[in-house]
Amino acid sequence: MQPNTPDTPNTPNTANTTTEPTATVPQERIMNVRKMVAIDLLIHGKRFILIEFGVGTPFMVALGAFILWRASALTDGAFIGALLLGVYLLSLACNYLPLLLYAITFVRRGDAAAAVRYEAAHLAKYAPWYGKQQMLLFIPFLVLALALWQEWQARRAGSERREGQHGA
Repeated sequence: MQPNTPDTPNTPNTANTTTEPTATVPQERIMNVRKMVAIDLLIHGKRFILIEFGVGTPFMVALGAFILWRASALTDGAFIGALLLGVYLLSLACNYLPLLLYAITFVRRGDAAAAVRYEAAHLAKYAPWYGKQQMLLFIPFLVLALALWQEWQARRAGSERREGQHGA
């Protein structure tokens, strides 16, 4: 986000370092995967989330792979159904992989609350919204692609900031 300038009068000032921004934070159109994991950690606790993602992800991989392996012994109609189910389960595992990696990172650093400081202070507003957004986990490869795109955007913004500091 850009800082407030005459061209962007209604944009919240993200350079404000206080815990309470001067303007309201706009509702995101689609979930921020990293923030969703941090909010899950705050609501459900690190043990529950690590078990959910740490067991769920390899279980979906194993079940998807098993179904694909067994599909070869099935007849044509059943083969197609098993093939689709196996690939779908593997795609769900791909969606859960960034969630697992973010959860591990947050737990090791202990900074989940800091990553969602504003949202944590307004949990009653953000928890239901992120809860509904979790339905996107069921769309094959969407959360994986979204997490990769958001990480790329964050790294790109970080490198632009660093270049601006060195060039000044």
